[in-house]
Amino acid sequence: MLMASALVVFMTVPGLALFYGGLDRSKSILNTIAMSFVAFSIVTITWLAVGYSIAYGDDIGGFIGNPLQYLFTKDISGINADTGYPVLLDVMFQLTFATITTALVSGSLVGRMKFSAWLLFCVLWS
Repeated sequence: MLMASALVVFMTVPGLALFYGGLDRSKSILNTIAMSFVAFSIVTITWLAVGYSIAYGDDIGGFIGNPLQYLFTKDISGINADTGYPVLLDVMFQLTFATITTALVSGSLVGRMKFSAWLLFCVLWS
């Protein structure tokens, strides 16, 4: 299942990059493709650093997850008692959705946003 999750991401993100690049003007094709690949990279780092902890960690005051609980995937080795699957598999599965949604947003922002603003958006979105 881990390989299937990875395969989905590794096929979808380049596919979206090439699709959006084909829809855009010829002068900004490289920027369009870079937006998808950079989104994949930034979201992966952010999700593994604090994203999974915020989404699935023990809550702080019932509002948000503890961002330090699984910081950089610490204490993730093991089996989830609810599902019977390894926790790392769930981290990767949720990562696929985090990366794909950010790459999908890049198509609507091509030519409307500076690349530096896109980098900040990727960090905040993930």
